[in-house]
Amino acid sequence: MNDDGVQLRAQRARPPRLRADTFRKYQELLRDRVGIFLSASKAQLLISRLDRRLRERSCPDLEQYYELVTSAPGHREEFQAMVNRITTNKTDFFREAHHFDALAAFVQDHVQTRPKDPVKIWSAGCSTGEEPYSIALVLQEALPPSEFARARILATDIDTNVLTIASRGVYADSRLAPSPKYRWRGSFLRGTGRWSGTVKVCKALRDRLQFETRNLVDPGWDDDRKFDVVFCRNTLIYFDRPTQREIVQRLAASLRIGGLLILGHSENLLGDEPGLEAAGATIFRRVASGDGPGESFAPPERPLQARVTSGGMFC
Repeated sequence: MNDDGVQLRAQRARPPRLRADTFRKYQELLRDRVGIFLSASKAQLLISRLDRRLRERSCPDLEQYYELVTSAPGHREEFQAMVNRITTNKTDFFREAHHFDALAAFVQDHVQTRPKDPVKIWSAGCSTGEEPYSIALVLQEALPPSEFARARILATDIDTNVLTIASRGVYADSRLAPSPKYRWRGSFLRGTGRWSGTVKVCKALRDRLQFETRNLVDPGWDDDRKFDVVFCRNTLIYFDRPTQREIVQRLAASLRIGGLLILGHSENLLGDEPGLEAAGATIFRRVASGDGPGESFAPPERPLQARVTSGGMFC
């Protein structure tokens, strides 16, 4: 091996450097396209998340990679790949259990007060699917079989990779360990052979879910569906405060009057939001104009078309 080869390997082993002006370009790109806010302290995170991708695409530095995601042939696909690398997808079944207790009580009341209307729930920022499948398990427990069969759960994320995982519904069986056995007994199939150590969500649960790619800052994601409950947990942390407020207002606009908006434990409303009132720990209820702290909302403009759907893949 010659000295040049040794030197090249040594250069590859070092993480790429990021100039201040280049980082500002990434900040603007991510903010303008998907609303993700990268503070100055996140420069090292950007480097570590993209290091492997640069090596996969034979990019010598982040300056050239920026050109790849903005102007090279296929740049839209590469931009999506970059977003997939940057976003964090930490999630669990029945994470923040009190939210699911509140959901069970809410849907039981829904059956009594709105018997003609199927339950409709949106899991925004669903990651690899543990949250929407937890929602489905709660609905299966709380609703009569005929009502559960009518229930619909929309599960969305900006990361196409995690949506693929979620739509498959296959997990390491250790992922279920923290939740009580009664919650998942009969709702998961155990893998055998090369699938030993995994479980698969049963068809009855998967059929309640629809997976879509959705960017929460896209002005056109509303499609006139009004939801009974919207989960948007540990997602707002990616955005700056003005964008957080705008997203909260638009999420609330997607709720029917009396519906619930559920945020993550590290998130809260920035102040009195129009049309919302507190209904529990990081749980908020949509109220009619004049019944709460402010006015109701105008809906967004047009539906987002890109989607990944589940159905017929398993069981």
